[in-house]
Amino acid sequence: MAGPIPCAGHPSRAAAVVAMLRQGHELGAIATALGLPRTVVTADLLNATKATRRISGSAALAEAAAARGISPRQIADRLLRVLAADPALIDAVLDDRPAAATPDRTGASHAG
Repeated sequence: MAGPIPCAGHPSRAAAVVAMLRQGHELGAIATALGLPRTVVTADLLNATKATRRISGSAALAEAAAARGISPRQIADRLLRVLAADPALIDAVLDDRPAAATPDRTGASHAG
């Protein structure tokens, strides 16, 4: 399946719809501006809302994605691939295991 198609200067049609809503445009005006039926604009908004709810920390992901010109889903996928490749990163992010004792410069062992 192909990725999102840029629309109106945004990485996807759904992103364009959300941005226009945040600017105060109504759904009908958005549909007209994008040359789409109102039902399509409504569906895009619903899909964007569902996707945002599924991704924890979506505001941070959305900001990072926008800075890179990609969708929040694409940045979440990238992050997951990086984390999955390194078990130490998984442990560091989850922080749900007791720290292993590591020797300091003097040779004494400390939980880190």
